[in-house]
Amino acid sequence: MAELRIACVTDEAYAPYCAAMLHGLLQQRPQGLTIHLLHAADFPQPHLDALRTLVERGGGRWQPVGVDTDAVAGLPRMARIPPVMWLRVLLPDLLPRAERLLYLDVDTLALGAVDELWNTDFDGQLIAAVDNVLHPRMVSRPAQLGLPPDAPYFNSGVLLMDLDGMRRDGTPGKVIDCARARGTDLLWPDQDALNIVLAPRRKALHPRWNCQNSFFYWRERSIEVLGRAALDEAVTSPALLHFEGPSWAKPWHGFCDHPYRAAWRSVQRATGWDLPRSDRALERVVGHLPAAVIGPLRSALGYPRPRKPPAGA
Repeated sequence: MAELRIACVTDEAYAPYCAAMLHGLLQQRPQGLTIHLLHAADFPQPHLDALRTLVERGGGRWQPVGVDTDAVAGLPRMARIPPVMWLRVLLPDLLPRAERLLYLDVDTLALGAVDELWNTDFDGQLIAAVDNVLHPRMVSRPAQLGLPPDAPYFNSGVLLMDLDGMRRDGTPGKVIDCARARGTDLLWPDQDALNIVLAPRRKALHPRWNCQNSFFYWRERSIEVLGRAALDEAVTSPALLHFEGPSWAKPWHGFCDHPYRAAWRSVQRATGWDLPRSDRALERVVGHLPAAVIGPLRSALGYPRPRKPPAGA
């Protein structure tokens, strides 16, 4: 069985969600996975040991990478996402002997094996990624970044990376330089910078390899971007779910009513990791509310309702 290299990045706060992502991945392919966890020097050793146990018990090889974060110090960031998010940009240099790599955000969930994705031909490009279906109010974002009209904006939560090609191209330095030059122009900092540098060098993937929340919340817009057939295949048989977006869209949030939330919770419970206290408290509160109250309360708080996968699609 071929060895697949998987990389992810986490800090202490996101460690329980990272555990769920890794456990789900190992359930789908219990052998032949090498896990590279990128973390800063202050990542707690007990968490590192627990993640190692989870990976090795699941049949994977554990190869964490402690990183001096000075290389990404001062880069633009989002308040709710830790600065270590930038470490993915350094992967070609951090793993100098690896030829290719699959990077996954910790808010993803594998519902199928990733071998087909791993074997994707780059066709001369440097990365492979899925188009990002943007909120209707954000459709002008690519143009604001200076991307040409025919260059769709991609989501960076699932990236198949040609590390050899990116090293030859000097991609890590280009992305970091872009981020420092553009600064606060970058709304979704690392993803924006990756798009500015790599949009012309990206191979588009079928959306089932990064089935995003936006596919369920903004179906009509998703059809425009992805096409009806591809969208319906993605939402009815996703290989990799991605719970991207604000906190209420995360499967650990008490008000999340994503169609696949129960699948994520099942995997998360199987890890043996407790969710953070705030997540558990909100889930208990929502769990005691009558169904007739939850819907109007979600609406009052501004949480949109996702569209269920189409029947018979």
